[in-house]
Amino acid sequence: MVEFLLGIDVQLVQDLQWAAPTWKIGTGIGLALLTWVALWWSRPTTPKKGLELSLWFSVLGLLSIMNSEPQLVSESSASVDGKTIVVLDHSASMSVMSKGQSRFERAEKILAEIRETIGGDFEVWHMGGGLQKPQANSTWATESDVLQVLHGLKDRYLGEEVRGVVLLTDGIDRGVLSQTLDQVPTLPGPLNVVVLDETKTLFDQSITSVETGGYAFQRMNFEIHATIQGMPNTTVTVNLRKNNDVADTQETVLDDNGVGQVDFTVRPLDVGRFAWDVSIPVDPRDVIPSNNYFPVVLKVVRDEVRVLQVSGSPSYDQKFLRLFLKQDPSVDLISFFILRTHADLGNNWSQSELSLIAFPYERLFTEELETFDLVIFQNFNHKPYFGYQSDELLDNIAEYVKRGGAFAMIGGDRSFDLGEYANTPIEQILPVMLGATDSASELKFQPQLTLQGAGHPLIRLASSDDENRRLWEELPEMDGFNRISGLVDGAASLLQHPTAKDDRGQPHSVLSVREVEKGRVMAVNVDSSWRWSYSEALEGGGNQAYLRFWKNAIRWLIADPEDAKVVILPSKENNLVGEEMLITVRSRDTQYQPLGGQALQLTIQQPSGDKVQQDVRTNDNGELLFPFTPEQQGVYQVRVTDSNGTVDVETVFAASSRMKEMEQVTPNPSLMSILVDSMAASGSIAQWMLSSDLKPWVLNTGVVKTVPKRTSHPIATAPLWFILLAPMLAMVVWIRRQNGGR
Repeated sequence: MVEFLLGIDVQLVQDLQWAAPTWKIGTGIGLALLTWVALWWSRPTTPKKGLELSLWFSVLGLLSIMNSEPQLVSESSASVDGKTIVVLDHSASMSVMSKGQSRFERAEKILAEIRETIGGDFEVWHMGGGLQKPQANSTWATESDVLQVLHGLKDRYLGEEVRGVVLLTDGIDRGVLSQTLDQVPTLPGPLNVVVLDETKTLFDQSITSVETGGYAFQRMNFEIHATIQGMPNTTVTVNLRKNNDVADTQETVLDDNGVGQVDFTVRPLDVGRFAWDVSIPVDPRDVIPSNNYFPVVLKVVRDEVRVLQVSGSPSYDQKFLRLFLKQDPSVDLISFFILRTHADLGNNWSQSELSLIAFPYERLFTEELETFDLVIFQNFNHKPYFGYQSDELLDNIAEYVKRGGAFAMIGGDRSFDLGEYANTPIEQILPVMLGATDSASELKFQPQLTLQGAGHPLIRLASSDDENRRLWEELPEMDGFNRISGLVDGAASLLQHPTAKDDRGQPHSVLSVREVEKGRVMAVNVDSSWRWSYSEALEGGGNQAYLRFWKNAIRWLIADPEDAKVVILPSKENNLVGEEMLITVRSRDTQYQPLGGQALQLTIQQPSGDKVQQDVRTNDNGELLFPFTPEQQGVYQVRVTDSNGTVDVETVFAASSRMKEMEQVTPNPSLMSILVDSMAASGSIAQWMLSSDLKPWVLNTGVVKTVPKRTSHPIATAPLWFILLAPMLAMVVWIRRQNGGR
């Protein structure tokens, strides 16, 4: 009877709910109350008024309940087939096209067939470096790790049984599966592996590897070894380029396995970051053109610092510096200090009567000049040796500096003005101006640190500023100094005379530095720095001040590009096309302190030759961060300049569309066969098949799942309400007429 009145089996009822929105329920109750109040005020007082209003209250209450849309909720359960897990390989190798379809598209078709054949509940995952949830328009995974995915399935469904697991893959694994088959976990259900095979042999020529050793030494040969893979017994042309310019071309004949080797010999002359790339032609049939190009950004470092020391005569200063350079294992020293002049050669002395060293100045300053990192003229007057070639040889030195070489001039009675360097190419690169009123002073003095010198790395003898200043104040006096007319624009004075002035009326510099285009120059206007060896020796501390000074000087003079005042640092030297990177520029002033607010122009030259230019400004920390996304494959050159021409630095980075996942894209069913055999040996149920020859699926049909079913039954129009309303309304009408109403 109750089932008839409500229209539902009440034994299944678990809950009563109100389906109408709150505003509708509230409005219905409010209208019912207003109606009842209106009836109460409108009806005259009679003996049966209370009974009539009570009946009206019940009628309006029932109508409010019906307006609230009551519904009874019943719960039941049903048994359905267990869950099937499908894992789609979403690594980049699945993008390989065959007959107009990618492997992944073919895998999706197989997934649709599985849904139709097996039926039941499905859960789909993607495989990359691990187990991943499918996402719309997601990019291809850069790696595929089968073992990681299998462990992910075990952890994700721990303690749960499923009907089966289906893995749709090309069988390529970039993890360690082949070496760790004994670590394959037990899965929650039988494993079916479908290998997306190809109907014909793929044509793919590729550069599988390029080996360089990671870095190279300046002026020393190193090998770039490339491995080429392609069609057996064919000849492949291989190009080596440096910064987008072809440096060498070779041909290799691939063996019966389709593998060839190429070795390029390279001798870098400069220090810094350089980009080489190996490339082979792209055949129209090639399915993966991106792996025909392999960029390598290599850092060239110094094995030894090659120093040429030329001195006009033996002296304590020459002796101490030569001894320091010879004892430093990182320095390869070529030193000349007892030299034959043209006058010695013109006096018809025989070789046996001459003890002076033959000075190969012409070869040194023409053929071999570029092989040196640093050239030191120490109290050396050039004219007696260079003769009529003076201008040519001195100009060679000036050009060597401008191209990135280092030069230092040390004082004495044959140096600066006393060495007749005024109005020569050497004066053009010195940080000082020659032609002083007086050539030299022989009065002793104590050098003083300048404001610029206090923070310069060349002059740093201690880590703290106070200790560094104290050490310089305690150094022995100098015996005198070479006078100069003044400093050139852009030069920095690091040490100065305490009282003397130059011809411009400025404190007289005795140690100054200058950057000339890509090179660096230092002028030491004294010939008694050897006395600094005795400063700490008197206190039992050795000659550390002297050693630290000259180590700093050499390090600054021959600085790597990364030690320049303005440095460009790409976040990655080898990038993927479409992958955002960060280019950091750091700027420092002459005291090597952060230079904030500096206006610079950043230029990025793309492989096509097109340039991206941006006006930028450093922040308070002397840095600027420039995000950049390479869109072309090749070598990018980054250059930073300023409007004054005082800043001009550059570096390189490479971008390619190749990735490890695409180095070898031939399906690997044999690995999947080994995986299945290994799992079967450990007691697991597994099988593998080719996509071109699908087999019946291996499933655990005994796995079922109980699914709860929750049903809502609206009862607002159930017979119960009309059965209750009809007699109530009839009674209200009867009582109303008894009270004289209509």
